[in-house]
Amino acid sequence: MPEGKDDALAKAPPPCLAALGEAVNIIVGAEKKRFLIHKDIICHHSEYFRVAFNGEWKEADDKDVVLEDVDAGMFGIFVSWLYTSKLPYGSDWLAAYRNCNKTSPVSNFGILILNACVLGERLLAQKFSQEAHNYYIDLRSPSGYDEVIYAYKNLPEDSSILQMMVDTQCTYWDRHDSKEDQSLHSQLPHKFLFDVMVRFSEVRDWIPARYKKYRRETCEYHIHVTDEEHQNCPYNRFVL
Repeated sequence: MPEGKDDALAKAPPPCLAALGEAVNIIVGAEKKRFLIHKDIICHHSEYFRVAFNGEWKEADDKDVVLEDVDAGMFGIFVSWLYTSKLPYGSDWLAAYRNCNKTSPVSNFGILILNACVLGERLLAQKFSQEAHNYYIDLRSPSGYDEVIYAYKNLPEDSSILQMMVDTQCTYWDRHDSKEDQSLHSQLPHKFLFDVMVRFSEVRDWIPARYKKYRRETCEYHIHVTDEEHQNCPYNRFVL
């Protein structure tokens, strides 16, 4: 089957900055932050804009595009990436975000990276979404529960970020959560908790023998009033 026009455009190299042509105003978020962006470059990287500018926005009298449901701070990071092909590094995420959203209480750059993944999905900007996704994966550290809650609410169910969160929880969790994480225990998604249980069951059979001592006898789950009852319990040698 021959490639369609949109497929060919998506695979083409990005347009040269010297030949970008027409610019468009995009007004973003509750703050109504205005971005002036070359249409060719945003259409090259975002299927959402490519389709819209060739459809519902093509004949519009008002050339301003309004995205009320998009965070202006994150859109600013996206715009910077459009022109530089680079994501912020480390704590620079927060600085870049606050350049365009000075009122947001967000202070966790892990949340911002996840937000970038979500924005990439929203705008059908595959390369941006992929780079943000891989950036988060490369951190390879246990996610805070605020990140887990956000990810399970906003990312696709088949996202490998969710699987990594489960795996790192099983690998690194030491039962000593921070006070901040403890305050979020009741908000943890049921799906995350279930996924953690499933993952633990998968690794149970290859736990090294030296850790078997942590497995409890069935009797330890019983209620015994006296030590004699415990000693005489017929299940005190059965290990779960």
